[in-house]
Amino acid sequence: MRYSQQYLNDATARLDGDRGWLGIDTRREPHQLEAGLASNAENVMFRFGKAETRYGQQSVAWATECAVDFPITFGLDATQDVYVDLSALTDSIIYRNYRIQSGTTFQLRHAVTDEFHSIWLETVAGQVEIRLDPSGQDVDSWDYQAFDAANANYRLLDDKTFQLLNKTSGEWHTLYVITIDGNPTVAVDSDGMTTGESGVEPASANYQVIDQETFQLIDPPSDLWHAIYASGDGDISIYLDPIGMNKYGVDFDKPVGLGETFGECVFSDPNDVEGVVLAKQEYALLVRHGALPEQIAYPQDTVLSAPVELMQAFDRVYMFRGQSDTPLVWTPGLDFTNGLGAFQSIDQSAARNTDPDNTYGDGTKLIPNAADATVFNNRIYVVVGKDEVVVSDILDYTRYNEATQQFKINSGSDDRIVRIFPYNQTTLIVFKDQRIHLISNVFGDLGSIRNDILSTEFGLVARDAVVQMGQDVWFLSEDGVFTIKQALDNKLQAWSEPVTGPVHTLMDRVHWDYASVAQAVYDDNRFLLALPIDGSRYNNAILVWDWLSKAWSGFWTAPWMNVKAFVRTNYGARRRLFFVQGPMSGEYASLEGAMFMMNEGYMDRLPGADAEIACELLTRGYDLDVVSQKQPRKAMVDLSTWRPQFSIDAISDGVSEIDAARTSITRDRTKYFVHGMGTYDETNSNDDHAAPFRQDYSVVMGKRDEILLGLNGINPNRMQRSIQPVKLRRRGQYTQIKISNLQGRIAVHGVELESRSGRRNYLQKL
Repeated sequence: MRYSQQYLNDATARLDGDRGWLGIDTRREPHQLEAGLASNAENVMFRFGKAETRYGQQSVAWATECAVDFPITFGLDATQDVYVDLSALTDSIIYRNYRIQSGTTFQLRHAVTDEFHSIWLETVAGQVEIRLDPSGQDVDSWDYQAFDAANANYRLLDDKTFQLLNKTSGEWHTLYVITIDGNPTVAVDSDGMTTGESGVEPASANYQVIDQETFQLIDPPSDLWHAIYASGDGDISIYLDPIGMNKYGVDFDKPVGLGETFGECVFSDPNDVEGVVLAKQEYALLVRHGALPEQIAYPQDTVLSAPVELMQAFDRVYMFRGQSDTPLVWTPGLDFTNGLGAFQSIDQSAARNTDPDNTYGDGTKLIPNAADATVFNNRIYVVVGKDEVVVSDILDYTRYNEATQQFKINSGSDDRIVRIFPYNQTTLIVFKDQRIHLISNVFGDLGSIRNDILSTEFGLVARDAVVQMGQDVWFLSEDGVFTIKQALDNKLQAWSEPVTGPVHTLMDRVHWDYASVAQAVYDDNRFLLALPIDGSRYNNAILVWDWLSKAWSGFWTAPWMNVKAFVRTNYGARRRLFFVQGPMSGEYASLEGAMFMMNEGYMDRLPGADAEIACELLTRGYDLDVVSQKQPRKAMVDLSTWRPQFSIDAISDGVSEIDAARTSITRDRTKYFVHGMGTYDETNSNDDHAAPFRQDYSVVMGKRDEILLGLNGINPNRMQRSIQPVKLRRRGQYTQIKISNLQGRIAVHGVELESRSGRRNYLQKL
């Protein structure tokens, strides 16, 4: 028993906390939440009672372009600000004008002979000059005079500065373009540096590669990019394209995304080899695990300029291109041995009647132009206009009967059909933007179909923001995510209360003007909803519902993320969830069209680079069941870490009452918590990687680092668990604990807080 003054007892210490987590609830006050719920979370997944950093999103090499493999046909002319054929500028850069030989030697392509010539520097009379190997090689040649495979004649300093090696001095010099008397000229930075020096690069990149094929240098005075190539008859010289171009470039030493896409779908061939079809501007791509991207041609002069709807129906893929353009169909060969084939315009199949000469036809019409359609019961249901549905013949997607195979949904209203969604073998749910209809008895000649209204209160905001999970259908409306459930009388009913109620404050961050781009999917017992938040015009965050814990997990996000579409396809021996990256500007522009596999690894793996996953958990408010101001004394945070950098803040219920209790805490993988255990050798020479009490068990290796597996082996993903004590100082009705982590990985198992009343109850001694 403690006493603060004579005859008066101190208040008894009280404990509160959480031992395990379910998810978050942002709607209620923090101190009103029950144990197991947090107030907010970002980039956190709740599994097995832990609140843990989400897994990474990993780009896959089979859905990216390698840096030097794809041809160039177009570039951007700064004076016209439109794409123009580069052959009008020079005759030398309509195809690759450079190559990297053996990964070490930079060569320029001759404008006339198509041979490659190595380029390097020499010092002549104190002046640094650019030289070319006069003995050119053709595309397939491997030998060259100037350098061999063991030596590099170029390098990229800090991934943005192109430098050549000075053969005479052994120093590296940066290449630029300068304008002399109006003519762009290749110039060399005279201040060379040795191999070990760095940090002498310009403020921005001094080179770029247009469409992975054309090497360009920047002219600092004009801020224009000029292609560099070799030319001449006899005496080989370096030339520049005199007409500069202004275009955002990418590093030629890194893979990039596949570029702008207009639609996507999963395709499985008759041999069950599955991949993803991506509709690009002038052709489609089939990408799949273990194979290079393969082109699927469009009909001649077909160029996409707007989104399209791709879908597989039996052994073919259909492309609906809007009301103004005829649909296309791709019918691949059975095993692709004779090529992939090409998309063709849909032609109406021959009439099926008893007339052997087909004189009179059968009264059917060609399937109409449309922007959207759905495959259901061996038919295609095509959305025409705002409220009309055209249904194809069974097993024949080219024709329909105008009299018996079309119907309208709530004709004359001001709403439109957003999505036709199959529910079971005889039922369709028709989502309009302001109401929902149920079409039942959908089979046979369609003579017995029935149209019922499920809801007139809300509709569907985005075509791809609807998912069936068991007997429930979840969809995004303008007031949140709602459900359609199977009632006891075996009828579907639309629930009037949104399931996003507990995360109402998160839904307030959605940029509803652009919510039509939202995407939803069900994967690994989670409902994932990609949304534009905080003013974004694209899906920069994913809202997560965990079916196992029956709670929301908050947003998953990243500064580079633009979820254009979710796709589930084969990866190895199982199906995995991917998303196609949409367009972005600035440093992430080159990611467009890349495919990212979700829930893989401890970092976000971008093409050519890794990005840390920053996460944050904000606990509920611990009030210790006392209606008075409390004086919190300490908190104990039970956590596991892997190469972390975390901070712990204590937040009271006042305005800006934040106590930065512990900041930027890291763990040293070479040190132990226990005194006297020495230092761990990161090469694992003592075969003791799993020795107890080490601060961190992560394994981080550079390209040339080595580590010994030993007899005991190594688990590079092992996390260390510890209790982090935190001293607290602020008073309040309740206290929240915020755990933030900037790198590596962290898992919070529980939090315990000790407090006592801040105002004592004075009782007179009897």
